[in-house]
Amino acid sequence: MTKYQVSGDLADIENLLRSTLTREEMAILRIELKPKSISLSVPPRRAEPVSTVLIWVGEAVAAGMTYDVLKAISMKVWHVLETRYGKDKVKKDESDK
Repeated sequence: MTKYQVSGDLADIENLLRSTLTREEMAILRIELKPKSISLSVPPRRAEPVSTVLIWVGEAVAAGMTYDVLKAISMKVWHVLETRYGKDKVKKDESDK
């Protein structure tokens, strides 16, 4: 399952993707805030960017979407996010975790 982690505002990312993707493409994404790890030894920073994680919903595969369709949508999302936020703020994780 591919995940994208973006350093940016959740609402901004959702609006960007809604303006770019079709309703069907949006339906196979789950967008959520990444939980922050709390360290008692490091004080919180003021303007720390919010991390937003985009996760492909597994039901899309069960609903009959082929690998090629999911891959095309994944590439489209990657391009949109990278163009808007830059390579340093968008991370891709293809692990099954």
